[in-house]
Amino acid sequence: MVDTFVGTWKLVDSKNFDDYMKSISVGFATRQVANMTKPTTVIKVNGDTITIKTHMAPSRTRRSASSWGSVGEVLWAQVAPAWI
Repeated sequence: MVDTFVGTWKLVDSKNFDDYMKSISVGFATRQVANMTKPTTVIKVNGDTITIKTHMAPSRTRRSASSWGSVGEVLWAQVAPAWI
């Protein structure tokens, strides 16, 4: 199933992201930077290991999971820290 998502993904659009960030008390300057950022995510599978890398100036993150049961946790861990 994850093979469907293997590849490079670029953010094209995000709707209501600024409103979401306001609702979780993200400051004005951080929201401005986050709204201008267009991250690229690379998803790879090597055997039982799924690697998800996000390239977003000025930082990069990488998460890996070796069991299919933890894929959801890895995906959430990939998204949440980047914006909070």
